[in-house]
Amino acid sequence: ALLNGKFDPTEASKKAHIYIFDIVEYEGKDIKDWPLKERKELISKFKDSEHIHFVKSSTNLEKDALSYIVDLENLKQVEKAKDKIMGYAHKGGPYPKHIAEGVMIKLLNTHYEVPQDHGACKWKEKYEIDCLVVGEKEIIREGKKTGNWNYELAVGPIDKEWAEAIGKKDKKAVIEFREKFYNHIGKSDNTKEDVAIGSILRVASEDVNSYETDDPKYPYYKAYVSVVLQPVPEKNVPDKIFVLERLSGFTPRRERLVEKAVKDDVKISIEEGKIPKEIYKEHAKENEPLPKEFYNSPREGEAFAQSHIRGLEPEDVEAYKKKEISLAELFTKHSIHVDLRMKLGEKKLIQWVITAQNTEKYFRMLKGEYEETAAGVKQPTKGMAIVKPSAEEPEMKEIKKTEELKEPSISREGAKLLEGIQIPGGYFISPGEVGSSAYKYAWMGLIWRGRVKTGVARKDYHELFFYPDEKLPSKNKELLNGIFVIKAFKRPKKEGSYWQIWKATMGMPADPVLHCDSGYHFPVPATDLKVIGREHYRYGRKEPE
Repeated sequence: ALLNGKFDPTEASKKAHIYIFDIVEYEGKDIKDWPLKERKELISKFKDSEHIHFVKSSTNLEKDALSYIVDLENLKQVEKAKDKIMGYAHKGGPYPKHIAEGVMIKLLNTHYEVPQDHGACKWKEKYEIDCLVVGEKEIIREGKKTGNWNYELAVGPIDKEWAEAIGKKDKKAVIEFREKFYNHIGKSDNTKEDVAIGSILRVASEDVNSYETDDPKYPYYKAYVSVVLQPVPEKNVPDKIFVLERLSGFTPRRERLVEKAVKDDVKISIEEGKIPKEIYKEHAKENEPLPKEFYNSPREGEAFAQSHIRGLEPEDVEAYKKKEISLAELFTKHSIHVDLRMKLGEKKLIQWVITAQNTEKYFRMLKGEYEETAAGVKQPTKGMAIVKPSAEEPEMKEIKKTEELKEPSISREGAKLLEGIQIPGGYFISPGEVGSSAYKYAWMGLIWRGRVKTGVARKDYHELFFYPDEKLPSKNKELLNGIFVIKAFKRPKKEGSYWQIWKATMGMPADPVLHCDSGYHFPVPATDLKVIGREHYRYGRKEPE
């Protein structure tokens, strides 16, 4: 940090502190083959000076320290030691604030190995990535420069075939820079660091997600909330894409949102079988889940919805490409469903197929509009939801057999509505490929993207909080904006079950205790559900045998 910083060397030397955790050479003798325990005992014999500190290890977890000796098989001890080290370092103690970027965990009976120590591992709070700066933007407020910057970040390089595969799925996720291709992983947070395009910047990201292309050999990655740590002038290449592959496989630690009071509230709620009104009022916010402590396994991530239109005749597709007919004319009288895909920290996408009686009803449901029943009762417009088990397109005959997929035919009015919400970047699926039929084309068009958070989650009930991307056109922002429920129902007077989706009427989160949140997020085909309704989950809050 001093080497890369802007301190005057004379001033920096006054503030510099060295913390010694280990010794590998003593009085000219190489002691790397000593067990760590013996090397730590040697450290304990030295006394601190004004700027040099020999870090002793404590066996007392109640004492503030930067090093502890614990039983590695006792995970509670390991977790407590880690939290104590990070907390003590971050709140200062006798040490500079934010001294710790992470925690080293070492075995006492191992010697010091180079270049890689197999007796040690590092735990970090966030994902660190060395990125190539491929673009920049200075933040302007009220017409004035602020000295704050956003940087476009990339990793790689990757070969042309890989880049083309990414480009077909997400044009913004790949970039050509100085005659090489890179995976564009997103933007940095605002920073005062002023670095040149083409330099290497180290960032700490809260989350790294992986995405599939049509070829499983060529995934791509995005990083979220990338805080700039420092420039890395000693490097001229960014991290390779396999680094992002590893990071995407981890689940990031989420900082607690609230203090102990909420945990006490959760305990009270569970004992009562529901959240008391005063506790609910204190923590509930409109269009937001309750604090994470109230849920078993809260998730959040990226989501997008696509219109999937089948049965397009080759000659009609050719006519559209020649601009002889409009997109609306191409869509008319063909079938449609909407694919809703969510990335919630798992390698597989969570996916639903959404259908409705007609295109107009699709729009009313996605906007959360009301409709009047035959009895004159107004209620939220509902759509049908069907499980899509993986990132692969399911066999249509299999879905029809198990969940009765019924796709509406698109009217002229519906086709115009659909044309008006297609976001640039839609594409045709050729005959015979996944997502189309043997001899006809299909259209896949993005209609919505944004963020999603989970609320109550059971095998038969999913509460989802959707937040449209700010860059979406205003028409598209009206869709999937707020709280939506996907719930299973039993069919009246006959066997079987089905899923429905609608926008929640009140705009407030459901009670996760009353509704028996179990933290189960993956869709289950309605025909496979053993029980439906929260009453079946009351005891132990799990599905009965």
